[in-house]
Amino acid sequence: MPRRRTVRLLVTAAIAALLVAASVGYFAVQRAGSSSTTPSNVTLSGSADLHPSLDIMAAGNGSYRIHVHETGFARVYNLVAADQWFYPRDSLYLFSRCGPPLPIGLAILQGHYGPNNLSEGKALTLYDTGVAYSCPTSVGPAARYLFSPSSNSTEAFDSNGVPMSNQSMTIDLLTSGYWTGGYGAGPPGPAQFHPFVGTFTGVAADEWGAVTISHFTVIPSSTTGLILNLSLNASSIRVGHEIAFTASLFNPRTTAYNISSASNWALPYLVIGPCGPTDSPIAFAAVQGFYTPLNISYARVQYGIGCSTLMGGIRFYLFQPVSNVVSVFGSCSPNPCFTKPMVSSRSLNGYWSGNQYLSFTPGVYTVVVADEWGDFQVAHFTVQG
Repeated sequence: MPRRRTVRLLVTAAIAALLVAASVGYFAVQRAGSSSTTPSNVTLSGSADLHPSLDIMAAGNGSYRIHVHETGFARVYNLVAADQWFYPRDSLYLFSRCGPPLPIGLAILQGHYGPNNLSEGKALTLYDTGVAYSCPTSVGPAARYLFSPSSNSTEAFDSNGVPMSNQSMTIDLLTSGYWTGGYGAGPPGPAQFHPFVGTFTGVAADEWGAVTISHFTVIPSSTTGLILNLSLNASSIRVGHEIAFTASLFNPRTTAYNISSASNWALPYLVIGPCGPTDSPIAFAAVQGFYTPLNISYARVQYGIGCSTLMGGIRFYLFQPVSNVVSVFGSCSPNPCFTKPMVSSRSLNGYWSGNQYLSFTPGVYTVVVADEWGDFQVAHFTVQG
């Protein structure tokens, strides 16, 4: 068996605040902020008194620090080796390329998995597959382990009682994504790095059947550096009353920012009505139901009515420093066409579905605002009878 070594990946990806959800081992990484919270975990015991601990923490510069260690060393512990892995053993060492398998392992899965469907998830490769490794042959598997309450390692012995090596009972990894292609990470193709985006499941397991499961979600930040804000005037309204919301684009730079017009809408058809502000780089929608940034695309609003632009031919926007004031340049004379704050507000007591306007009925609703460069935000409110 090849010898493995820990690989640390430092690739910039957008990370910000961690929010704990009131469920098993879940936290979300949002677009703004810097606070962090340790998620709760679910742990299932194995045949021994030991169990793995799993911590996933934001480490700055788009990276995560993942720490696994075995706990339960209350005394000197002589334990027979086992092969009772809750998750496939070969998938628990894709955080490093070479090295003997440890009594503990770590895997990151794309998607949300729990104890009942964990085996359906595929472990991601966390080491750099663009580098070819030469791994020396290691000794055979251990037959038993001697643990000490004052140590983070265990002494391994073969079936004849001969000491083999000291094996670490901790895993420390710094990473911001996963790899596909390259050396040893199918499917075939060139090595490619993918920053974490979406929901992932962390798995820490030991060979005696114990496992700890945690979840985290990464939401990418704006690609432009502009800050898209969305605010509602209330979190709850009565039937027949209006909800008001305001969106704005803000340039946080200390210098003016020139950005070309685009059509990279992350969520198409987001206008407040069949012929909404089609020249605006900001678009809205209000949809029935509770949606998050991860599933709002399932709530696309389509109108089926042709709309014409108000002006057309916008070429670029010039944002003033540390401001939401913008000058719009396009097919007008003279240029700029106009200069004003990039703020858009709406008030409504219903929403569009197809080409029909429906009044709000009791329930939960989601307001989503997007800009033409691919950023979007969501907010929620309830309607009471």
